[in-house]
Amino acid sequence: MSPRNSVGLFDSSGSFATFAAIRRASSLLSSLAADRRPIAACRPRFSRERSRLERQGTLARLGTVLYWAATAIAIALIVFAVFAYFTATGSGALQGALFIVAFAGLIWLIGRAILYVLAGR
Repeated sequence: MSPRNSVGLFDSSGSFATFAAIRRASSLLSSLAADRRPIAACRPRFSRERSRLERQGTLARLGTVLYWAATAIAIALIVFAVFAYFTATGSGALQGALFIVAFAGLIWLIGRAILYVLAGR
């Protein structure tokens, strides 16, 4: 047994050729079996219709992404307003927090309008 082939699987070229032929036949049979499967079996069972994202166009997806970005910015601004209200030590803390919340609402409404225009929702 050679040091390169310590397992002893392919001591001669005939065993390697046999192995290659078996592997090729197995591959051929599995590809034939895959061709005979009905098309319905290839689809997932839980979704007979395409998902909502597959039905949407590119502009609709962009509208959805921009809406979620505007929502995230609005939430961050509201969190900032609450933090600013509780840490401020002046008489205008409430007015400043309300201004930030109103600005967050405006950003959310702009995102919602973008979603309506681009996605129709």
